[in-house]
Amino acid sequence: MKRYILLIINLIFITQMHAQVLRNVVAEQLNDNIIINYDLASTSYNDKYTVELFVSLNGGHSWSDALRSVSGEVGAMISPGYNKEIVWNVFGDRLELVGSDIQFKVRAYKSGAGLANSFSGAKGDFIDFRDGNNYKWVKIGNQIWMAENLRYQIGGLSSSYNNEQFYIRDYGLLYTYTAALNACPEGWHLPTNAEWEILLKELGGVMLAGPAMKTTSEWAPRAGTDISGFSAKPGGMRISLGGAFMYKNAGEMSFFWSLNENSLNEAHVLYLRNDFDKVYTKTLLKDYQVSIRCIKDK
Repeated sequence: MKRYILLIINLIFITQMHAQVLRNVVAEQLNDNIIINYDLASTSYNDKYTVELFVSLNGGHSWSDALRSVSGEVGAMISPGYNKEIVWNVFGDRLELVGSDIQFKVRAYKSGAGLANSFSGAKGDFIDFRDGNNYKWVKIGNQIWMAENLRYQIGGLSSSYNNEQFYIRDYGLLYTYTAALNACPEGWHLPTNAEWEILLKELGGVMLAGPAMKTTSEWAPRAGTDISGFSAKPGGMRISLGGAFMYKNAGEMSFFWSLNENSLNEAHVLYLRNDFDKVYTKTLLKDYQVSIRCIKDK
């Protein structure tokens, strides 16, 4: 199939988010690439920013997720400076880029700036006296979260990824919804949808919270900053297939149960992906197995 880029450069518009730091943003087409140049201003060269590029095909009415096939000074931990460059390989993300309604949006936010002022970053650890497991915790806003996935064995209702023990250290165990209801240690509980929403709001909303929640490794191509200390890792899931089971998505996605049910057979989950920064929610069958992050009782 023939692929097209048909752009008149004066029909490309740049939207600068956090314009106090993004200046002199210009764009040009070079063969199959779009080149974005910009200045990133700051009061301190030690400041670090996350820079992202988005495209709209309908004049800004809707926008893509952060583009993936990008290189140059884009992504996390970008230092301030002049004439910085982003190169977008158009065909790496979509087949055609045609029309007069193409707009680009450049977003830059300071590491930690997406977090509400109440983010405390207090940390510690505790022992689950049921089995002796030690867990890290982190305070985010007014909530205290486990900073690791639960590893408490519940016979027949929990498992390690691919039934391999070495996955437990990094990814914890996977649980059915029924097991999740009573899996958290005393003084902790399975978070509700409302409690997940508070966390996401604290970290800047669903479009910004992903990098703040992900670890800085294991999430290629879109690793996180883990600025929150939540330290999510892509532990995958186990799905049910008519009496059989299959493990999938380790190294790519992480799913966490919510207390809220959707129906007799389904419950809500929050999940992260290695190819997007956004935080997603959906429902899964209750006999699927996914990770658990407990939140401390108030």
